[in-house]
Amino acid sequence: MQRSLQADKFSKEWNFQKIFSIQLVIAFALCTFFSPLTHHFWEAVDIFIFKTINSTLAWGHGWQTFWAMANHKMADWIEDVVILAFAVIYVRSGQKEERLYRSSQILFFVIYSAFIIFFVNKTLIRDYLSINRDSPSLIVRETIKLSEHISWLKIKDESHKSFPGDHATTALLFGSTFIYLGSKKMKICAGIYMVFLILPRMILGAHWFSDVVVGSGSIVFFFLAWAYLSPLAYIISKGFARFFSLFSFSKKTDQIPSAS
Repeated sequence: MQRSLQADKFSKEWNFQKIFSIQLVIAFALCTFFSPLTHHFWEAVDIFIFKTINSTLAWGHGWQTFWAMANHKMADWIEDVVILAFAVIYVRSGQKEERLYRSSQILFFVIYSAFIIFFVNKTLIRDYLSINRDSPSLIVRETIKLSEHISWLKIKDESHKSFPGDHATTALLFGSTFIYLGSKKMKICAGIYMVFLILPRMILGAHWFSDVVVGSGSIVFFFLAWAYLSPLAYIISKGFARFFSLFSFSKKTDQIPSAS
């Protein structure tokens, strides 16, 4: 049991080396993206990737319908159910005495993600800083716009504020957390599903590759680094677990990892 707990819980110590390394990568990505001297590199990558994946929409009506439905708002509800399923599987896959603490980890993830998405991604970046950037469907002439081919379904294939991507931020938060916490199989499944969540808006032209990697990626990994590679997530999760244990019929205190 102790080995499983050690593998699954958040860090109890500051890992300044990894935190600093992640911040350096984020700073490098942001500097090269916003600098006039290097921004053309990101433009070239963005255009190449968009043309490559958007051109696949010419494969046929069935393929177009699939990505249109994956882009529809109703798909968000399905995606939320799948993410919930990941959370349930993660909690249930632990031993019985671990499940309270694992549930507390998930609760921390939900609250922390909501804070990042609402206050940072939407309020600070999108509303306060108001970074205007046209999506690829408004820039690239050869774009295949599904809204012109599938009129019976309301889809998002353009944006005047594509940086950063709200949907991509959610997907990266989900994927990064379950890759960090989960078993080997869960890491693989979470990684694949994370990519799938990001692709629809990129393929249809609502977001650039750099909107996801530089925009959403910088936000997500900045905040997750300070939470998961420091005692923050561990202390708060342990606090949740101890609080919920007050309402449990079990009086065992060894169900919650100690700080020693």
